[in-house]
Amino acid sequence: MNNNWLKAIIVILAISLISSVYYYYNQIDYLQAYIKGKEARIENLELEVGSLKVQLKEQTSYFVLAYASWIYIPRNESQSFDIIVQSLGYEGDIELSVSNLPEHVMYSFSKPILHISREIDDYSILTLTIKSNAKSGNYILVIEGKAASTLRFDLVTLSVPF
Repeated sequence: MNNNWLKAIIVILAISLISSVYYYYNQIDYLQAYIKGKEARIENLELEVGSLKVQLKEQTSYFVLAYASWIYIPRNESQSFDIIVQSLGYEGDIELSVSNLPEHVMYSFSKPILHISREIDDYSILTLTIKSNAKSGNYILVIEGKAASTLRFDLVTLSVPF
């Protein structure tokens, strides 16, 4: 196995670990609030993997994104995925976007703006299209949800085969 593949695997494992910790952090946070009958929050959580450092700060109400963590799409193809937005106390509009796209990769959402409330979660279908001239490789895409002054994002690995 050459060094590039090994590096790619290490990066993917680190991202998976961070995504898992982030997901479980939100679930623990939500359960604590539910058990206490009020919005209780873990004040800070820091995770460091090599030179990558993630810090999560306290917020009174927020939302989370649920998505696929690894996407494999050959050139000249499109695939669609559900992006679920769960409200954990947040009410309002959330604008969805994708950043850090490689050249010749396009995206669209079935609903680029979602309307959520404390009782109603929502979802949008993300479609990624890989053009014939896209370079093969593994790319880290950033799935973003913006709401007023709040920005939530999650990372997903896009693999374009040789």
